[in-house]
Amino acid sequence: MPISGNDPVATAQEPTEKRREVVLIDGDEARRALVCQAVERGGGKARLACMEDFVRSAHPSCFALAALDDDGVPLPPRQIAGLRDRGVRLIVYANGAAAWPIARRCEYLVAGAVDLLDACSARFLADLEEHLAQLFRRERERADADTRAKAEMARLGVVGESRAMLDIFQTVLRVSRLSELPVLLTGETGTGKEVIARAIHSLDPRRCTGPMVAVNCGAIPAALAESELFGHRKGAFTGAEQARRGLFRAADEGTLFLDEVNELDAAMQTKLLRVIQDSRVTAVGEEESVRVDLRLIAASNRDLAELVRTGAFREDLFHRLNVIVIRIPPLRQRPEDIVPLVRHFQKKHGKDTGSAPREASPEFAEALSRHGLPGNVRQLENLIRWILAHHEDSGPLRLKHLPPEIWTGLSTGPEAAAHASGSSRGASYFEELLFRFGGNLARSLDYCERQLLEAALRRSGGNQARAARLTGLTARSIYNKIRKHRLAG
Repeated sequence: MPISGNDPVATAQEPTEKRREVVLIDGDEARRALVCQAVERGGGKARLACMEDFVRSAHPSCFALAALDDDGVPLPPRQIAGLRDRGVRLIVYANGAAAWPIARRCEYLVAGAVDLLDACSARFLADLEEHLAQLFRRERERADADTRAKAEMARLGVVGESRAMLDIFQTVLRVSRLSELPVLLTGETGTGKEVIARAIHSLDPRRCTGPMVAVNCGAIPAALAESELFGHRKGAFTGAEQARRGLFRAADEGTLFLDEVNELDAAMQTKLLRVIQDSRVTAVGEEESVRVDLRLIAASNRDLAELVRTGAFREDLFHRLNVIVIRIPPLRQRPEDIVPLVRHFQKKHGKDTGSAPREASPEFAEALSRHGLPGNVRQLENLIRWILAHHEDSGPLRLKHLPPEIWTGLSTGPEAAAHASGSSRGASYFEELLFRFGGNLARSLDYCERQLLEAALRRSGGNQARAARLTGLTARSIYNKIRKHRLAG
């Protein structure tokens, strides 16, 4: 039940309609009244609820307070973790919580509670009021930060409306000022790592006027890598008819972006480590080194920590690069970005065909989301170019505009049965699934496991620790399964 407008707790200076709603679950009527007053003083508006209704219907970005000793039944950490994964920010409290064993208190914090307060403490209400005021202030600051991030993203051509992309760009805005620190970008192929690298360079107050040099390490032949990166003296080797500065010196006073840094062989990893440590490069055939002043941004579509464990990547180089890490999730984990990207690529390539941008219909966006776009943003861009080249009609983009291979995949792939209509949906899905994999139960179960893992990663915003808690797996187990199904770069 909501707090009445005539209630004395609703007499703060700020109008209640502008206040953030806080759901309150507490069976102790006397304490509940005091907590409501603290909520009002903290800048919120209390709404009472029972635990069952709240757990069933809590929406993302909800603020809530819950008494762990409500009706004598504490809210288990597992349930708190489920609420946290749905975006709920929850402060929990209980009589005598300060006397609980430290391990028990940590359980609730690990599960995702914002804080655990002792309702018997003399400072309980003051602490609660202060915590809520801080949460509301951070929310307002986050909204302001989102506005700034969107403006800078538009200016720099970074496209995205998902929470994940806004968070990434706020990180970009923060770390771009740290000109001396290297950045490591991780994510699947085609997720837009170079776009983020260029944004960091453009926002770096020291480096933005210098050069931005990008190189794909996987495209450089191993025999030429040292010369490409560090330069060579004329006549240093057969074919060296002219001296070459190398990419490190070309990026002096600017930024060097090493994409697919994991593709460098062991010898080049060693030389790269030395350059990073000393900020000096020695060209092939030269004896004297030259100082370079640049920011290094590295990117990898593979897990460098795992490559270190297998001996495929130098541990000391990994630690040199692993200072500021930005993970860019695949497009399937941020479907909200599909439509704005479609608009962006239509504007970018429409002039080549004389096509005016068209809205993406709901069926068009849903089809792309269900397809998964394994090639991520790069695949989506090529898809839009194909559509512009093959369809000159007007009106919104629809299912009919997609290439035949996408129709085929959506209509005959195993996932199609999951969306079948009719009363026998469940049975037909599993029959079709088994049929598609030739009756092979292991492969069918493997496919189901992948789909469930993808769903857990979407729900948890790509956070593996959250996905582990959501699925009841250990962090090690979900890490191994994600690697097995190649769901992370």
